Amino acid sequence: MKKIILISLLVLANLVSYAQADDNPIKELSQRLLQNEMLSQRFFRDYVFIKTNNFKKKALLDMDKSLARFDDNMNYFSSHLPQDPDVREDYEKLQGFWNVYRLRITDYDKNQYGKLIAYTKKFDELMNRFLSDMIEEHKDYSRHKKTINIAILDAENIKAIDNTASTYILKNFLEMSEDDLFSIDFDEIKKRLKKIGKFKPVAQQTREYITDLYQTLNAIEKNYYKEDYNPKMMFSFVSAFSKKSYKILDIIINQI
Repeated sequence: MKKIILISLLVLANLVSYAQADDNPIKELSQRLLQNEMLSQRFFRDYVFIKTNNFKKKALLDMDKSLARFDDNMNYFSSHLPQDPDVREDYEKLQGFWNVYRLRITDYDKNQYGKLIAYTKKFDELMNRFLSDMIEEHKDYSRHKKTINIAILDAENIKAIDNTASTYILKNFLEMSEDDLFSIDFDEIKKRLKKIGKFKPVAQQTREYITDLYQTLNAIEKNYYKEDYNPKMMFSFVSAFSKKSYKILDIIINQI
């Protein structure tokens, strides 16, 4: 009887383990992690547009959607954390910082751009560390490493473009020094685009989007350095770049 009970317990343990693994597919996890990775810079961009009354209604709407998505993904992560203590520590640090950052980034009555930039950089650092450690602990990561790394490049470009929009508004509208803002590197964005375009599994599907992204990026760069301040044009270009990049991200993730 004891033998039968022991065998039953072992079978049950294996079934539970399998169910947990099956309930946390690498595709779902990667998509959610990358969504939050991209949003780590989006909140500040929306805050800047709201505070300076540039496309305030659109920025408020986007902020609400982004907050809901980030919270939903964090809840997902909390119920799918691996046993690794380092990953759990990463999550707790990220969640703790998020609780503070969330309040600061939705307080539209205060001018705290300098402090928020520092907080945003720290927030991005914690999110990036959690993404790396969380995904590397997944049992299927090694089989999809190349695909996931290409998807991360796309996410990095979306973040960089959001930072470009924030910096453009602050240096023109508030005349803040570029030394106090985000570092903008258009050449690095182009390098990442080139690597994404060379990823053979999705090269044909993404060719048109990549071509459009180069053109949009050139327009963003030209507008960024123009003497004439045109936030409407910048918002339009940045939105177009993000939408096309999101489509590429979906194509890449679907390869998993």
